Amino acid sequence: MGWSQGGYISAFAGLHSKAFKAVSVGAGISDWYTYHISNDIPDFTVDYLSGSPFRNRERYQRSAPIANLSNAKTPMLIQHGADDRRVPLSNAMELYRGLKEMDVPVELFVFPGMGHGISKPRESHAVMQQNLSWFCHYLLGEPLNLP
Repeated sequence: MGWSQGGYISAFAGLHSKAFKAVSVGAGISDWYTYHISNDIPDFTVDYLSGSPFRNRERYQRSAPIANLSNAKTPMLIQHGADDRRVPLSNAMELYRGLKEMDVPVELFVFPGMGHGISKPRESHAVMQQNLSWFCHYLLGEPLNLP
């Protein structure tokens, strides 16, 4: 599980490996192109991926978690702030809809009023409870009880 860059890594691992029983993606990038055209720091992707997606789309596709969606099997919990400008909600929506289309177990929680981080106690508690329930279910076989 991870948040931000850790969310990207979690999504990538969950979509490109069969080694995980479940993953949790918090405010993660699912598609570098979607991220590039919608975030508040578009120069980041140009620097990070050494070029523009309009000049080299293949590099963006190859390194995107969603590139391996057709082989997805890992259950995924997605958590995202509704007002996230750093990694806009469109990344979570794209991942969620893609996993649903592939019949992969997935849950999406969008936190109203939250940006890139979850900064209020009640919402932080919900994030922790959701993760605990998700992993207890997929790792220990306990009932899935998502608040």
